[in-house]
Amino acid sequence: MRYFIGITMMLMVWVVAKAQTDSILAYNDFMQQLVVYHPLSQKADLMVSSAKAGLLEAKGGFDPVLGFKKSNKNFNGTSYYDKDVASVSVPVPFGLDLVLGAERASGPYLNPELTPGAISYIGIDLPLLKGLWIDERRAVLQKARLNFEQSEQARQLAFNELAASAAQSYWSWKEAYHLYLLTDNTLQLARQRMNLLRTLQANGDRSEGDTIEVFVQVNQLQLQRDEQYTRYVNATINLTAFVWDETIYDGLINKVSVPPTNQWGLPEETAILGWLTESGNTDALPALRWYDSKLAMLHVDKKYKQQALLPELKLSTRLLSKNIYTFTGLDRFYFTENYNLGINFKMPLLFREGRGGLQQAKIKILDASFDRDLKLREIINKRTTLLNEFNLLSNQLINVAGLINAQQRLYKLELSKFNLGESSVFLVNSREQKLLELKIKEIELNAKKAKVLAKSNELKAGF
Repeated sequence: MRYFIGITMMLMVWVVAKAQTDSILAYNDFMQQLVVYHPLSQKADLMVSSAKAGLLEAKGGFDPVLGFKKSNKNFNGTSYYDKDVASVSVPVPFGLDLVLGAERASGPYLNPELTPGAISYIGIDLPLLKGLWIDERRAVLQKARLNFEQSEQARQLAFNELAASAAQSYWSWKEAYHLYLLTDNTLQLARQRMNLLRTLQANGDRSEGDTIEVFVQVNQLQLQRDEQYTRYVNATINLTAFVWDETIYDGLINKVSVPPTNQWGLPEETAILGWLTESGNTDALPALRWYDSKLAMLHVDKKYKQQALLPELKLSTRLLSKNIYTFTGLDRFYFTENYNLGINFKMPLLFREGRGGLQQAKIKILDASFDRDLKLREIINKRTTLLNEFNLLSNQLINVAGLINAQQRLYKLELSKFNLGESSVFLVNSREQKLLELKIKEIELNAKKAKVLAKSNELKAGF
């Protein structure tokens, strides 16, 4: 009995020494490098950058516009006219355009509408019906702002999908590593037992059958250990697909980086469970907020299409002044003597374009609303499923822990009887194999539980 206790202590020292020389890759460190270095994570950031550029482009519709035009005509030595026109148009967010300008004209053959000499003016261009409440440039700007908000949700969705896949790979890697360590430790104990029995057989204290029995056990364990090692190596290779930090990558490839041996749950497990058990609080989820932004953009389209059902009526007016414009007050002189006024009216007779566009806008809103309802139901069902899986795995882990404790006691009792010569190697091996199977089951259940928690992060608003 003291011999087996000594072997166990030696193995524990070996495990501790190995852990000290290996580099521990914790879950948080793995996920952090995913955020910073993974190309898909950086690609998700590009969606926000693109939407931000689109918003800047939409704001360009309200940029002041400076214009200048010069024209003159000379023919057969005769100067017909010489004209210069400079203007600045300043769009106002509520549909009004403020216009300032200066003109100079000279020559014997000027158009009678033109005023010889220099004049300046200030005025407005204002839609009175169509385009008064919303026009194309205001619709584009509103949609660009909503698209920027939507891109934030799209980035979160893209990263959540990446992170969920990466987390599954991490827990599979950790599971494979634990299974490899477990089978390897069990194999080392069996080898020590085989060496002891060979010595005892040589001294005539044990039969050849015991030696053959333990030899079979050792080889079976070696097969298991080799399978688990190959699984661990393959899991490491799969994990490197999500590792773009060179230091961590080299540690994995060189089998220096290993997972921690005492951590299975996620750091935010309590928060995740609180979210899984809530029946409401779904509006903050990125998938639903993405649809909310889409619906808001479609409502902007609808509002813009409604304007197409109105006639086009535009007012254009200019207050004129000789030379440089000087404002001296709004008196009768400006409104009766020095002004330029124009009204433009246009109306389609059947409004088929406007009616068709409005119908399409309403259909798109209904279509997006149905998609949002489907996504909401999908999220609720998935959340309920994950919670059911988590509760099942938690209960199974409790049961397995009890079984391991009972089997551990049976195994120790069988070892004690074996040392007293009251048991056989076959029974010891049998107890050991059942204990190994239960510990393997515990590792697998812990990995499944961690993966369930990681899957829930795919639905949440953040990581």
